[in-house]
Amino acid sequence: MTRTLDGDEDGAREVLTCFLGSVPTYWAAIEGASDVQSLRRALHTLKGSLLALGAFELASYVASCEEEVQKAQVLRQETRADLRARLDHAVCEAASSVQTASG
Repeated sequence: MTRTLDGDEDGAREVLTCFLGSVPTYWAAIEGASDVQSLRRALHTLKGSLLALGAFELASYVASCEEEVQKAQVLRQETRADLRARLDHAVCEAASSVQTASG
């Protein structure tokens, strides 16, 4: 990710910290979506943030979740659980990166 910010480690740490603070909001929007449109919007917002971070693999998975919602009008429970696990893993990695850069 520092490559995305031209090697600006302080900037990268700041962006990661901001992302970490936003994850609960993203997840609450996904969990609290009352209709298909709200769910798709929440997923799309998360995907955009992941793309901005350079987390392309996870963003691609979120895109597949968006497609599932578009086709099935629902995000299956298995997909939701897998997304949560992947997001939790990304959060752990980001937190570790922030801690390493700070230490």
